[in-house]
Order: sequence, then C-alpha cells, then structure tokens
Amino acid sequence: MNPQRDALPYVLWTMSTARNSIVPMARERHQRKHVEQALRFAEGEGCEVEVRHAGHTWGHVVAPNGQRLRVWSTPKNADVAARLIRRFAQKNKEQ
Repeated sequence: MNPQRDALPYVLWTMSTARNSIVPMARERHQRKHVEQALRFAEGEGCEVEVRHAGHTWGHVVAPNGQRLRVWSTPKNADVAARLIRRFAQKNKEQ
C-alpha cells in the first residue's frame, strides 16, 4: 500500500507517459445521481469502482475480498440500484 496513493479515495491512478510516474485521474461520474452517491459511499467503505463500458454495463464495484457487483449504465430504477450498491458495500466492507 502506498500512503500517498491511498490518501485520495475517489481517484483512479494512471501512469504518466511524460515522467513515468503515477498521477491521479478522476473517475467518470455515473449519469444517475443516486447511483453516483452510492458509488461514493462504496468507495468510502473500501470498495473500488471500475468503469468499464460493455453493453449495458457501466462498470463494477469490487469489494476488498474480491467480490464484484455489476453497475448498469441505465438502471430501470436508480433508487433500487443505489440501495443494492450500498448494501453490497456494507456487507463486504474492509475489516
């Protein structure tokens, strides 16, 4: 674990080609505000958010124990999707 890297919970990291160093890169926001708030909650609980656009999938929430939850790009009901993300994060949070 890199303490400097772990200081910013809502940031992805990427390699800078100019200086060969790691620089922060902001995560893409989810278009539904309730889902975005739940994703931020999950990041605060120790989960990682991977943004991968593949079909109807927006990305995944990855728990510290390796379990994954698929996040849809256009959920039928954003409140229910946000509730599922929060429940997943609380159930699988870091010990």
